[in-house]
Amino acid sequence: MADEKKVNKDMADVHTDKENEAVVEESSAQGTVFSADYDGELGNIKVAQRTKDSKSPKKKVLLIIIAAVAVIGILVGVYCLVNSMPSADDTTATYPTDENGEQYAVDLKGNKIPSEKDGNGNILSAGVEELITQVPAAISTIDVENESGTFTVKSETSTVQATTAAGEEATATVGTTYTLVGFEDADLKSGQADAIANDAAAVTTTKIVDINGENPEDYGLSKPRATVTVTFTSGEKDIIRVGNDVTGDEGTYIQVNDDKAIYLVDSESVDSFFYSPLSLLNTEITSPSSSDDTNTPTSFTISGTNFPQPLVFVPNDDGTNTAYYKMTSPKERPANVATGSNVIGSVLSLTAEAVVCYHPSEEQMNSFGVGDPYAQVAAVYPDVEYTLAASAPNSNNLVYVYNKDKNVIYSISADKVPWVTTSYDEMVYEYVLKPNKDSLSSIEVTADGKTYTFNMETVSSTDSEGNDNSTLVTRYGDTELNESYFDTYFQNVISATREGTYDGSAASDATLTIKFTYNVSGKAAETITYYKGDSRKYLESYNGDADSFVYDTYVEKIISDTKTISENKRVDAF
Repeated sequence: MADEKKVNKDMADVHTDKENEAVVEESSAQGTVFSADYDGELGNIKVAQRTKDSKSPKKKVLLIIIAAVAVIGILVGVYCLVNSMPSADDTTATYPTDENGEQYAVDLKGNKIPSEKDGNGNILSAGVEELITQVPAAISTIDVENESGTFTVKSETSTVQATTAAGEEATATVGTTYTLVGFEDADLKSGQADAIANDAAAVTTTKIVDINGENPEDYGLSKPRATVTVTFTSGEKDIIRVGNDVTGDEGTYIQVNDDKAIYLVDSESVDSFFYSPLSLLNTEITSPSSSDDTNTPTSFTISGTNFPQPLVFVPNDDGTNTAYYKMTSPKERPANVATGSNVIGSVLSLTAEAVVCYHPSEEQMNSFGVGDPYAQVAAVYPDVEYTLAASAPNSNNLVYVYNKDKNVIYSISADKVPWVTTSYDEMVYEYVLKPNKDSLSSIEVTADGKTYTFNMETVSSTDSEGNDNSTLVTRYGDTELNESYFDTYFQNVISATREGTYDGSAASDATLTIKFTYNVSGKAAETITYYKGDSRKYLESYNGDADSFVYDTYVEKIISDTKTISENKRVDAF
């Protein structure tokens, strides 16, 4: 029996150890923190743990568990500490409290002001006030008074009756039309009147500066920079007074109606109240063309005090040269390819910097320099005509332009209206003459008392495969000239560029004469003659009309090259 009891005791000890291991392992797996009560309930386990050999594996496991529990406890404590600290947005860190521990808000002067609180008495917001809460469609008129004067914007919102998805009748807004009183026939600039209406219909503050409204002169409100009176279709009326801006873009001071309180609002929410009536007008001087077929003028005339004689242009119908336009006055010449296209193409789609005068008087026309214009352009297109008068550019490179059809004076950059400052020299063809080679039947060159005639004709042939070919053949006398040699010579001849109007003296006898004869029906021959002038210059005369010059380098080379090519020898390009 003794042995049997000993065996049973040993088995009980083993069973207890197994239970202890199971509890410890389970506690470790679940991260259980042992409390004092828990220890009391599992006293036998604590006793068993304390009597274990410190070097045993089980005790090492227990120590690791205890260390882990300690770390977790520290982390939990830190987390709780961090979350218990007030945040930057915490109302307790923003607003003071009274003797009862209640939060209260103040204006910038320290006066108590109303605030919105949550259920715990914490302030949610203060100083943000919706002073006007309407919509633009509810506006009837807006009267604006600022440093530019006074003006009234009239608003008309059209509506229609519609049926909702639920089958109910409802009123739907179609759109709002704004009219500037006194400018009824003027087009308004897109978005300007809308901006005023949007700002006037809803006013929300960012801060209350002084709820008592003391010393309004300190904020520019005793003499407001702008006063806006908004009348709504309901008959309600609101008055907004706008004062100074706060340094550092912090906002703008305002007062509304009879409320003495001084508020701060975003500056952008009241900037439209400083518009002038002219800033509301459309700045489009001319419209774009209706199609690609109508963007080329049938005639284009530049006149004015800057032009001793009018410059008149029409589309170039002469296919013997490369110009797009032809000058018909004061002389008949091809128009400059680059400058001509830029100037003549600058009338359509003109948009000004600003409108400066609406329905000007004669005195105003003269004060802006458009009564007796420095420049005037009359452009006739297939579907529209424009006549614009312009002043000389001012020190800011601005030009005043008057559109008589709109009866409005605009300001615009001089760079956008090159017709104002152009000249005959800029608009005439950049080359002395530059005919297309295929349009010529002969070139006759006279120099050093001798005349050289180069006859040109197109020779047709059929190759072995039956294809038709054509070749331009040039002959001097009976000699067919090398095509490559003559091409180089021809390019040299037509490369002469006008260097400007010549105002010096010239010899009476020609040094070089070049006559171009055409194979085009009705096209008369053209003759260029060069006379020796001053300072290495040669006066150039076109069909007996002398007005420009070239340099001696050109004349001397053409004389030399003409003799060389007549011998069917190679010449060098310029």
